[in-house]
Amino acid sequence: MKSIDVMEAINELDKILSQKKKSYTLYTCGGAALVFLGYDDRRTTDIDIIVAKMDKHLVEAAKEVADKLNINQDWLNNKVAQSKIAFLKGGKSFVKRFSQVRQ
Repeated sequence: MKSIDVMEAINELDKILSQKKKSYTLYTCGGAALVFLGYDDRRTTDIDIIVAKMDKHLVEAAKEVADKLNINQDWLNNKVAQSKIAFLKGGKSFVKRFSQVRQ
């Protein structure tokens, strides 16, 4: 996978969304979050956002960024959020089992 410049990709996404009169608050985790917080200046292969579902406007804008910057089409994704949601749905049984193991 090709690495991306996180700030460049987000700035480009912001420009495209602004032109479409769309605005989002994106919550991130992983390597991109460390870049945004100023703890790291590395490049990463994607930006993980925490949202159950990406709407069509965000998906289309992200694809435009990918095409313009020649980066992976899934550079902006919610794969981490999807796994967390699946975990939370089954979380009660996991917490119960974990509690039993710890005793």
